[in-house]
Amino acid sequence: QNVLLKTLVMFIMYQVTIQSPDVIFLDMRRKGLTELTEGTFKEYPNLKTLYLDYNAISIIETGAFSGLDSLEVLSMKDNQITILPDGIFSSLTSLTYLDLGSNAITMLPDGIFNKLTSLRTITLNNNDIAILPDDIFSNLTSLTYLDLSSNAITMLPDGIFNKLTSLRTLLLYNNDMAILLDDIFSNLTSLQILRLSSNDIAILPDGIFSKLTSLTYLNLMSNDIAILPDDIFSNLTSLQILRLSSNDIAILPDGIFSKLTSLTYLNLMSNDIAILPDDIFSNLTSLQILRLSSNDIAILPDGIFSKLTSLTYLNLMSNDIAILPDDIFSNLTSLTYLQLGSNAITMLPDGIFNKFTSLRTLFLYNNDIAILPDDIFSNMSSLTYLDLRSNAITILPDGIFNKLTLLRTLSLYNNDIAILQDVIFSSLTSLKTLYLSSNDIAILPDGIISNLTSLTYLQLGSNAITMLPDGIFNKFTSLRTLFLYNNDIAILPDDIFSNLTSLTHLDLGSNAITMLPDGIFNTLTSLQTLYLHNNDIAILPDDIFSNLTSLTYLDLSSNAITMLPDGIFNKLTSLQTLYLHNNDIAILPDDIFSNLTSLTYLDLGSNAITMLPDGIFNKLTLLRTLSLYNNDIAILQDGIFSSLTSLKTLYLFSNDIAILPDDIFSNLTSLTNLDLGSNDIAILPNDIFSTLTSLTNLDLRSNAITILPDDIFSNLTSLTYLDLRNNAITMLPDGIFNKLTSLRTLFLYNNGIAILPDDIFSNLTSLQTLSLSSNDITILPDGIFSNLTSLQTLSLSSNDIAILPDGIFSNLTSLQTLSLSSNDIAILPDGIFSNLTSLLYLDLRNNQLQDVPHDVCKYMPMLTKLYLRGNSITTIPPEHINDITAMRASDFCLNIRSLADSKTTYKTQSSTEKIEQQSTMTSEPSTLTTESSTLTTESSTLTSEPSTLTSEPSTLTTESSTLTSEPSTLTSEPSTLTTESSTLTSEPSTLTSEPSTLTTESSTLTSEPSTLTSEPSTLTSESSPHTTESSDKENPSSGQPTDNSTVIGLASGISVLAFLVIILVFVIVCKRKTHKPKHNSSTSEVNTKEDDTYEEIHDVPMGIQQLTVTNDDSHNVYEHINDDMQQDQHNYTSLTELHTLSHKTETDHVYVNTMLENDSGDDKHPA
Repeated sequence: QNVLLKTLVMFIMYQVTIQSPDVIFLDMRRKGLTELTEGTFKEYPNLKTLYLDYNAISIIETGAFSGLDSLEVLSMKDNQITILPDGIFSSLTSLTYLDLGSNAITMLPDGIFNKLTSLRTITLNNNDIAILPDDIFSNLTSLTYLDLSSNAITMLPDGIFNKLTSLRTLLLYNNDMAILLDDIFSNLTSLQILRLSSNDIAILPDGIFSKLTSLTYLNLMSNDIAILPDDIFSNLTSLQILRLSSNDIAILPDGIFSKLTSLTYLNLMSNDIAILPDDIFSNLTSLQILRLSSNDIAILPDGIFSKLTSLTYLNLMSNDIAILPDDIFSNLTSLTYLQLGSNAITMLPDGIFNKFTSLRTLFLYNNDIAILPDDIFSNMSSLTYLDLRSNAITILPDGIFNKLTLLRTLSLYNNDIAILQDVIFSSLTSLKTLYLSSNDIAILPDGIISNLTSLTYLQLGSNAITMLPDGIFNKFTSLRTLFLYNNDIAILPDDIFSNLTSLTHLDLGSNAITMLPDGIFNTLTSLQTLYLHNNDIAILPDDIFSNLTSLTYLDLSSNAITMLPDGIFNKLTSLQTLYLHNNDIAILPDDIFSNLTSLTYLDLGSNAITMLPDGIFNKLTLLRTLSLYNNDIAILQDGIFSSLTSLKTLYLFSNDIAILPDDIFSNLTSLTNLDLGSNDIAILPNDIFSTLTSLTNLDLRSNAITILPDDIFSNLTSLTYLDLRNNAITMLPDGIFNKLTSLRTLFLYNNGIAILPDDIFSNLTSLQTLSLSSNDITILPDGIFSNLTSLQTLSLSSNDIAILPDGIFSNLTSLQTLSLSSNDIAILPDGIFSNLTSLLYLDLRNNQLQDVPHDVCKYMPMLTKLYLRGNSITTIPPEHINDITAMRASDFCLNIRSLADSKTTYKTQSSTEKIEQQSTMTSEPSTLTTESSTLTTESSTLTSEPSTLTSEPSTLTTESSTLTSEPSTLTSEPSTLTTESSTLTSEPSTLTSEPSTLTTESSTLTSEPSTLTSEPSTLTSESSPHTTESSDKENPSSGQPTDNSTVIGLASGISVLAFLVIILVFVIVCKRKTHKPKHNSSTSEVNTKEDDTYEEIHDVPMGIQQLTVTNDDSHNVYEHINDDMQQDQHNYTSLTELHTLSHKTETDHVYVNTMLENDSGDDKHPA
C-alpha cells in the first residue's frame, strides 16, 4: 500500500511538473502521505511554497527537502512527526516560514535550525517537547514570531532567547513551567506580545520584564502567582493589555500599576484579592476595561475609580461587596457596562448611578437589595439591559422606570414582589423582554403592561396569579412567548389571547384550570408550542385546537381528561409531539390520530385504556416513540402496529397483556427499544421477534413466561440488553442466545432455572453484566463462562450451588463484581479466583465456608470489598491476606467462633522497641455512654465509678433473635495488661454516641444493666484511644478456658442466658517500621451504610469498625491482646492495610471481625 501510495504521489507530482515545469506553489494537504523520502521534491527546484498539512507523515528522510534552495514557506502541521532528522532543514536557506505544529515531536536536535538564518516565523505548538537545547534558536536572528505553546516544557535554559533581538511575538502558554530565570527575556527588546498563561509559575523574579519596553500584550493568567513584586511592571510603559486572572494574588502592592499609563485592558478576576489600595488605579487614565470579578473584595475605597475617566467596562461580580460608597462611580462618565451581580449589596445609595448617562447594561442580580430608591435609574436614559433578579425586592416605587425609554430587557424574577402599580411599566415603550416569574404577584392590574407594545417575551410563571383581567394582553401583537405556568389560574377569559397573533410559545401548565373556553386559541395561528399539563381539565371542547395549524408540540398530561372528542386533533397536521399521559382516558376514538401525519412522539401512558381500536395508528407513519405503559390493555389486535414502520421505541409495560399475536411486531423493522415488562405473558410465539433486526433493548421482566422457544432470539443480532427476570422460566434451550453476539446485559434472576446447558453463554462474547441470582441452580457446568471475557458483573446469589468447578472463573479477567452469596458453598477450590485480577467486589455471604480462601488476597490486588458474613469461618491465617493492598470494606459478621480448643496466640509485632509499663484499672458497676469519642490516657489514673452508659440511638440488629442480658455480677481474676506510663482512673462520666447504629440482619439486641467487678490488673497501651459503645468491658485472668459460645462479630447463636459483653475494638495492624509510631486520638465513627453495588445485593455493611466479643468468658480475647502487647510496642493501622500482616514474623493466626475502612490515613488504636 505504501509503495502504491508513493507511486501515486510521484505520478501526481510528475503530471504537475509536465504541465508547469516552473512550479513555485505545491499544495499536498490531506493526501494521505505517511513518509517523505530522499529526493521527493527534486523535480521542483523553483518551489517557493509547500503545504504538507493534515497528512499522516511520521517518517522524514534526511534528504527529503534537498534541492529546495528557493523554498520560503514550509507547513507540515497536523501530521504524526515524532523525530526530526539532523540536517533535515540544512538546504532550506531561503526559508522564512516554518510550521511544525500539532505533531508529536518530543525533542529538537541541536543545530536543527542553524542554517535557517532567514526564518521569520516558526510554529512548534501542540507537540510533546519537554526540553529545549540551549542554542536551539541561536542563529535565528531574523525571527519575529515563535510559538512554543501547548508542549511539556518545564524550564527555559539560560540565554535561550539571547539572539532573538528581532522577536515580536513569543507564545509559551499551556506548558509546565514553574520557574522563570531572572534574565530569560532580557535581550527581547523588540518583543510586543508575551503569553505565559496556563503554566505553573508561582514567583516572578524582580526585573524579569524590565527590558521589555516595547511590550504591548502580557498574559499571565492561570498560573500560581501569589505575590507580585512592587516594580514588576514598572518598565512596561507601552503595555496595553495585562491579564492576571485565575492566580492566587491576595495583595496588590501600592503603585504596582502606576507606570502603565498606556494600559487599556486589565483583568484581575478569579484571584484572592480582598483589599484594594486607594490609589491602585489612579494612573490608569487610558484604561477602558477592568475585570475584578470572583475575588474577595468587601469594601470599595472612596475614589478608587475616580481617575478612570476612559473606563467603558467594569465587572465586580461575585465578590463580598455589601455597601457602595455614594460617589464610587461618579467619575465613570464613559461607562457602558457595569456588572455588580452576586455580591451582598443590601441598598443602593440615592444618586449612585446619576453620572451613568452612557450606561447601556447594568447587572444587579443575586444581591440582598430590598428597597430601590425612587430615582435610582432616573439619569440612565441610555440603558437597554437591566437585571434585578434574585434579590429581596418587595415593591417597585412609582415612576422608577420612567426615564428608561430605551430599555429592551428587564429582569425582576425571583424577588418578593407582591403588588405592581398600574403604570409601573408605562414608559418602557421599547421593552422587548420582561421577566416577572418567581415572585408573589397575585393580581395583575388591568393596564399594567398595556404600553409594552414592543414586547416579544413575557415571563409571569411561578407567582400566585388567580385570574387574568380581560384585555390584559390586547396590545401585545408582537408577543411571541408567554409563560403563565405554576400559578393559581382557574378560569381563562374567552378572549384573553385573541390579539396575540404572533404568539409561538404558550405555557399554562401547573395551574388550576378546569375548562378551556370555546375558541380561546382561535387566533393563535402562529402557535407552535402549547403546555396545558398538570391542570384539572376534564373536558376538551371539540374544536378547541382547530385553528392551531402551526402547532408542533402539545402537552395535555396530568389532567383529568376522560375522553377525547372525535376530530379534536384533526387540524393539527404539523403536530410532532403529543403528551396525553396520566389522565383517565379509557376509550380512544377510532380516528383520533388519523390526521396527525407529522407525529413522531405519542405518550398515552398511565391512563385507563383497555383496548386499542383497529387502525388507530394507521396514519402515524412517521411515529418514532409510542408509550402505552401503565394502562389496562389486555388484548392487542393483529396489525395494530403494522403502519408504524418508523417506530424506534415502544413501551407496553404494566398492562394486562396475556397473549401476543404472532405478527404483532412484524412491520416494526426500525424498532430499537421494546418494553413488555409487568404483563401476564405466558407464551411467546416462535417468530414474535423475527423481524426486529434493529432491536437493541428488549424487556420481558415480570411476566409469567415458563418456556422460551428455541429460536425466539435468533434474529436479534443487534440486541445489547435483554431482561427476563421475575418470570417462571425453568430451563434455557440449547443455543437460545447463540446469535446475541452484541448482548451486553442479561438479567435472568428470580426464575426457576435449575440446570444450565454447557454452552448456553458461549457466543455472548460482548456480555458485561449477567445476573442468575434467585434461581434453583445446583451445578455450574465446566466452562460455562469460558467465553465471557468481557464480563464485568456476575451474580449467582440465592441459588443452591454447593460446588464450584475448578477454573469456572478462569477466563473472566475483566470481572469486577462477583456475588456468590446465599448458596451452599463449603469449600472453594484452590485457585478458583486466581485469574480475577480486576475484581473489586466479592460477596460470599451466607454460605458454609470455614476458611478464607488464600487466593482472595493473593490473586486479586484490586479487591476493595469482601463480604463473608454468615459463614463458619474460625481463623484467617496471615499468609492468606499478605497481598491485600486495596481493601476498603469487609464484613466477617455472624460467623460463630469456637475458641476453646485454639492454641494460637493472637500476636502483632510492629517495632523493635518494647514498652511495658504498669497501670491499675478497677471497674465498678457502671453505665457508660460513648459520644463518638476517643478516650486517650497517658500518665493518668483512671477508675471507673458508677456512670451512665447511653447510646442514642444504639441499635444492634442480629439475625432473627432478640438477645437480652440480665443483670449479673462477673469477677475477673488479676491479669496483666500494659499501658504507657499510666495508671488509668475513670471518674463518673457520661459519654454519648449520637448516632451509633449497627445493623446486621433483622433483630434487636438489648443490653440490660449489669455489675462488673474487676480485680486490680495491669493494662498496656501506648497513647491508645479508648472507645466504649453500648458495652461493658471485663478482663478476667489469662489461662481460663473459653466455652463454645464465644463469637467474633455480631454473632448469632448466643445463649439468651449469657451475659452480653460488647467490646468495641479497632482491629488494627501496621507495617513494621524502624521509627517510633505516630499516634492519633481522633474519633472513629460506626459506619453502617449499605452497599447496593447492584440490584440483588442488599444489607452489605460497609465499614463496621468494632470488634465485638459476646461471652461471659470474654477474657480470652484480652488474653490474646495481652500476649500481643507484651511482644512489642503498638503501631496499629486499620485493616485497610491487611497486607502488612506479612511483616509480622511471629504471628500464627489472627482472629478478626471486620475490615476497617480508613480514608484519612490516620493511625487507629484498639481500646
